[in-house]
Amino acid sequence: KYFGHSSFQPTCSVSYPEVGPMARIPAYLLINAQKMTTLFFCLYCMWRYDNWSTTAWVYTALHGSYGYCWMIKESAFPNKALRDTLPIPLAIVVGMLLFLPGYWNICVLALSNKEEASGGLLFAAIFAYVIGIVCMMISDCQTHFCLKYNPGHLIAEGMTRYVRHPNYGGEVLLYTSFCLLARHWAAWLILLWGYAGAMLPNNLKKEASLSRYPAWKAYKKQTFMYVPNLFAAASGAELSKELLSQGKRSEEQADTSLLGA
Repeated sequence: KYFGHSSFQPTCSVSYPEVGPMARIPAYLLINAQKMTTLFFCLYCMWRYDNWSTTAWVYTALHGSYGYCWMIKESAFPNKALRDTLPIPLAIVVGMLLFLPGYWNICVLALSNKEEASGGLLFAAIFAYVIGIVCMMISDCQTHFCLKYNPGHLIAEGMTRYVRHPNYGGEVLLYTSFCLLARHWAAWLILLWGYAGAMLPNNLKKEASLSRYPAWKAYKKQTFMYVPNLFAAASGAELSKELLSQGKRSEEQADTSLLGA
């Protein structure tokens, strides 16, 4: 995961760290370390650039608190995919992307700018952050417990009734808040890189897997990727329970269905 809760999902097998030249590091250790230290890095940047403005304090509160919201989520309903391990060379590259010269550059851009943001910009950033963090936390919680107590079924209710990836939509919103306060084009470039390099590929991979559910075609028409389909919501669209009760088909069955469509 490069950004937020499940953006980076390593494909290597789950195992304990090994000793020796082929040592591996659990992905969650890197992610959690970055989340827990971002607040202190922001405070360091405030000191480094002698920036004690209201805008700097607001930015630090938003970006710093996100890491601890993540840790609350990690403690209550952890992402199993992040228990996979990374070989040391890949872990170093991922670490550079998560810290510096990668993602933490948004903090540097925001806190090296001593000019106060307008009240409207502060409002927009705080609003986007709050909506984003709530959507991410609730949707991740729903997904965790649906998979735990009702596995093998398409989740098409609650947060995912009219939007397919509310957690990612929430992440985009909260990262947008950081970019708004950074007030620099490079921050948006970092966000675009994270989306194109990690979020979107994982979304498409997930949808390829979900397409094996018989309800997928109807569900896709009823939803948008990151925001609710308000047209479907206004009409009260809902998938039939009979269709949703059907489990995932095998890859061969799914391929046959696609050929016949």
